[in-house]
Amino acid sequence: MQLRLSKRAVILALLQCLSACPKSPSQTETDAATMSPVSEDVVKPVETAAKPAQPFLAQETPEKPNATDDSAVHNRFRSNYLQTKDITDNSELADLIDSLEDEGRGKAALETVKPKKKEYIPLLRKALWHHKPNVRANVAKILLLLEDESDETSKALTDLLLHDGDEDVRSIVARVLVTYRSKDTVPALIEVLRSDPYVHARANAAWALRQIRDPRAVPALIYALDDKETWVRLRAVGGLKELKAKQALPKLRAMTDDPNHEVRKEVQDAISTLSKR
Repeated sequence: MQLRLSKRAVILALLQCLSACPKSPSQTETDAATMSPVSEDVVKPVETAAKPAQPFLAQETPEKPNATDDSAVHNRFRSNYLQTKDITDNSELADLIDSLEDEGRGKAALETVKPKKKEYIPLLRKALWHHKPNVRANVAKILLLLEDESDETSKALTDLLLHDGDEDVRSIVARVLVTYRSKDTVPALIEVLRSDPYVHARANAAWALRQIRDPRAVPALIYALDDKETWVRLRAVGGLKELKAKQALPKLRAMTDDPNHEVRKEVQDAISTLSKR
């Protein structure tokens, strides 16, 4: 199973999302415009505690994150965030940043920023640490839609990916990096794939590593073949196939009886592709 999306197509899909109604964070980051089609039995919905609405994603109910006792992982998550007044004293930008808590204002905010992006991008990078999760996630998407590929923005996004204390924000930033496709983000994506406790952060990290096609990702993708969550295994298999990682063949051959039929199909396809001379 393979789905290729151009950068332009993904950006257009994200732009359409900017004008959508808010979605509940009790839904997954997997939507028809951006995720490979998977049958309904791939991810079984579970009940989750109510949380504030999260940014413009068409979602379904996620599985619970993996339980972990790794205090080093949890200790890396940031607990102190910025108020708007700590980010800028520009009243126009301050109002724009505050508006990003409301999903419906995203598109208008993007149009406001575009003519002044050189002036506003450094402040938007700072706004990635706003105290409201919706704002942080929406700022990450706006930076992507502004096509800012500077080293500073790449570092800011990877810092957010690694250290944001909100699991939905980390998942959304990993999804942003699917389209961002910067090799500078590979080490952070590898760390998230190996150790993030949230299933969708790990799955989107695997997806991003597939898109970036950096061979440094191969050991982490092989490691992720043992992940207990279907989405992560599925993305990892696809990444290894895309990277032509023949060293993964022994492990893939051991997965032909995976409990999920979509994973089994992807495994068989990867084995066929990687076995060719």
